[in-house]
Amino acid sequence: MSALEDALQIMRDVTPLKTDCGVLCGCACCHGEQDDGMILLPHESARYREADWCRVIRRDGMDVLVCCGSCPRDMRPFSCMLFPLRISVKDSSVRIIMDPLAVPVCPLTDHGLRALDSAFLSAAKRSTGILLKDPEYLSFFREQTKRMETGLDSPLFTL
Repeated sequence: MSALEDALQIMRDVTPLKTDCGVLCGCACCHGEQDDGMILLPHESARYREADWCRVIRRDGMDVLVCCGSCPRDMRPFSCMLFPLRISVKDSSVRIIMDPLAVPVCPLTDHGLRALDSAFLSAAKRSTGILLKDPEYLSFFREQTKRMETGLDSPLFTL
């Protein structure tokens, strides 16, 4: 199995809360404007070639999955499974943090990591460890962190 497949398998059955967190916000993270979506990891777009519930667009040099607001749960991209968290890699520091882009969408961000289920946090840590052993994913997350630090005014991060 690839690092991506292993990471997806670990995250597949966990959620930020022990209950359906979408009840709190009306599944706000699954709804957006016509071209809002989640950044796909390298090679992840291949999972969606035949999918009729989403489309992959290219934006700012990256693949982004745009869904219709409903998906087969086991087909969610890694970034959806990890939401409202993100992986931050700067120099030799690796952190799993609340995604600043989740703040206007996800009420869980108001309460920080302590609001999240411990099984979800543990799975996030394990899956991140697997991905970051692969130099391609390490480079990807390092670049994502750099993009975030250079400002949310990039077209990619327009809300």
